[in-house]
Amino acid sequence: MSRRITVLSVSVVAVLLVLGGAAFVLWPDGSVAEAKERERAFCWKVSARVSSGDEGGSVAACAARLERAGKRDRAALRAEVAAYARHTAKEYDRMPVPVQQALARALAERPELVYESLASDGSRTSLDRAELAFTVRAIAGNDAALRTVRSSQEAYVRSRIESLTRADFDKGEDSRHALRVTRSVGRVMGTLTSWSQSGLPEDTRAERSDYYERHGYPRVRNQLEDRARALEVPQDDIEEAGSPMGALKIALEGAYNDAANAAEAAARHADED
Repeated sequence: MSRRITVLSVSVVAVLLVLGGAAFVLWPDGSVAEAKERERAFCWKVSARVSSGDEGGSVAACAARLERAGKRDRAALRAEVAAYARHTAKEYDRMPVPVQQALARALAERPELVYESLASDGSRTSLDRAELAFTVRAIAGNDAALRTVRSSQEAYVRSRIESLTRADFDKGEDSRHALRVTRSVGRVMGTLTSWSQSGLPEDTRAERSDYYERHGYPRVRNQLEDRARALEVPQDDIEEAGSPMGALKIALEGAYNDAANAAEAAARHADED
């Protein structure tokens, strides 16, 4: 079993222990066992709000119950996201690995709810955007769990792009559907890229650049162009900035950048509070 000890604060001597892939906050008067027990108890407290049945057992058993409830009912998923958003807002490393994996799979099962939240321009959605941000940030400590959420959204984004017709590309911004889709997928991927890259060290420029190319704006721009080609939009129209297609790419890039910058600013603000 590997063990890493990091001092979190000089004024308040709290220690973060990472044991077997799970992180627990250890206070001066506590122990690893007590920290693990607090997280187990919290999980079952959340579970009691969203499902019925016997309570108690391991955190893995609790996580499995959260996953089932979240996949079955959007109100349950909303309650789970809200509870863990508050619980991990200041200590996002505290979410146990089984819970990270369970919530990731539940969110991946309901991609339309995550998409709706990330694509929102401020209107009320089934999953609160700020709460989802905190929860995904906590999930992001587990690479496999984060990939689960990201892959689900990338697939859903592709399905939205594939809903565009030749008429949408010919009309460009004059097509309400095309403009809504391009702006929405831009917001979704900009936000998700920002959240995902928050787990990369600042000095890993090569990793960040590679991630951006594979999962950021270039990916969704290429998908938009591929859809246009599949519908036999002329290559000149695809490449020309002043064409209807060019206007859609400008809208896509603007929405992506605005969302990525907003997500980054929100994360900095949360860290400062």
